[in-house]
Amino acid sequence: MTATTLRRILDVSFPAATAALEELRRAGILHTKVIERGATAYIAREVLDLIG
Repeated sequence: MTATTLRRILDVSFPAATAALEELRRAGILHTKVIERGATAYIAREVLDLIG
């Protein structure tokens, strides 16, 4: 998930979406990966492992 996607889903500002994702990253729930055009994706690896 990206901050842009979260912004659209929750109808919040981009800074609010980024702050929420960063808080989950700092808690160890999400991990980051640089994707196209330098955008950052936030990934819940444990969830992906369960469904993969």
